[in-house]
Amino acid sequence: PDRTTLTVPEGAEVSLQTYFNAFPASYWRRWSQLGSVVLAMEVDGRATLSVYRSKEDGQRIAVTSVEAPGGRVEIPLELRNFEDGGWLWFDVTAETDVTITDAAWCAPHLPGPQLLADGSTTGPEDKKVAVGIPTFNRPRDAVNALHALAEDPVVLAAITD
Repeated sequence: PDRTTLTVPEGAEVSLQTYFNAFPASYWRRWSQLGSVVLAMEVDGRATLSVYRSKEDGQRIAVTSVEAPGGRVEIPLELRNFEDGGWLWFDVTAETDVTITDAAWCAPHLPGPQLLADGSTTGPEDKKVAVGIPTFNRPRDAVNALHALAEDPVVLAAITD
């Protein structure tokens, strides 16, 4: 197993309602051109994938449920009803032993030009990732974090040209 693989034993349920697995839908609705996203993954085994959203008060709302018999699964999800906050996430209920691989929240299209306040457009531009490591008198921790980032080829490709 690696960081893109999740194994769920038969009869078990796992929720991905966590900060690092859920999708901050209200943020993307407000600050992007997206009207929808696609939850995509590979499923080895049979499972039920239940998608939920939260409201601004944290209330959990069921969005959809998909029976996944195995193979590639793509679930399109609208980014409506997130004006006041909220996240999307999914739960996995394993009908057999199940392995989920490469689950991702994906944009259904490439970005288009951005309309500016004066009516002109700009972009789209190549995106770059900036890394900030806030520390207070902990330079060794910062250097260790930088080494960890540099040793990961997936991360390194995202933060360098």
